[in-house]
Amino acid sequence: MLSSVSHKVGKETIKLKLSTAALLRLEEEHDGRPFNSILEDILTGSGGVHLVVAALAAAMNDGEGCDREEVVALIDRAGGYRKLIPVLSKAVDVAFPEVKKAMDSAMKAAAAKAAEGQADAEDAAGGKATDPASA
Repeated sequence: MLSSVSHKVGKETIKLKLSTAALLRLEEEHDGRPFNSILEDILTGSGGVHLVVAALAAAMNDGEGCDREEVVALIDRAGGYRKLIPVLSKAVDVAFPEVKKAMDSAMKAAAAKAAEGQADAEDAAGGKATDPASA
């Protein structure tokens, strides 16, 4: 059974759940695009405000959903859509723990690759990192 994520906005407590019904609504709204593709845009932030509003509207009320106007008002009360992205991200983590593990692994791999690139740059410079601006 999927759990929901609770979050307080002012005096109101919202419950988000990425239920099957929520996922179906989100896919239908995005012309049948698979949820994993939509999820990638949510997690990377490339979907913009429109996608955040759509995802929140689909997941609100414990996965039963709500209309966009309610979400837009909620976002304004929260202080902007970026304030609710961590809550949405937590709902994704709860619904799809394997995605969180994959994202954590990807982040570690990216950090390791960046560190490797820095080490290669230092080796090429004779043990010192070079400032590209001074080259």
